[in-house]
Amino acid sequence: VSAIKIAWGRPVDYGDGKAAQDPSRIVLQRYEVVVSCGGPQTAVVISSATDAITLTASWTPDGSGFVLSSFGEPLLLGENGSNGTCARGAEVSAHLLSSTAFFRSAPSLSASLLALGVPSSVRNLAAREVEATAGVPRRLLNVTFSPPVDTGRGDASAPLLSARVQASVCSSFSRTDA
Repeated sequence: VSAIKIAWGRPVDYGDGKAAQDPSRIVLQRYEVVVSCGGPQTAVVISSATDAITLTASWTPDGSGFVLSSFGEPLLLGENGSNGTCARGAEVSAHLLSSTAFFRSAPSLSASLLALGVPSSVRNLAAREVEATAGVPRRLLNVTFSPPVDTGRGDASAPLLSARVQASVCSSFSRTDA
């Protein structure tokens, strides 16, 4: 499960031209957060008291996509209001509208991110022992591999930021066999 937090600041003008400290100013009643993931279908999340929401992304068992939910309820992103599954690597975007009892704002600019999944395993993993040729004689472990076919978007287009190599003198990594 992953989480996406969407936060915003209050509008400068509520549509009545009055200063923020004016007690007779129109009251802002709610925000509507319009969310989409890689397609024309959208879902609206209503937020009345906060300046942020957190969406939960529950990944499918095979990791090919995820379902977004808010306050424990799946967002209805699919056709005919069904629970839509967002594809792995899809662009999740959101824009905001604010409402008073009288007016609804124009949409804000959109904010978006790419929903990356877990990369696939590296390929062509090989390890071999080599002798150091410079300085103090010693034996080294040379590990080579090819990058994953899928780096998180369903292809190799997302950059890999790091790779962790884990080594053990035990065949099972258990520290008990020799």
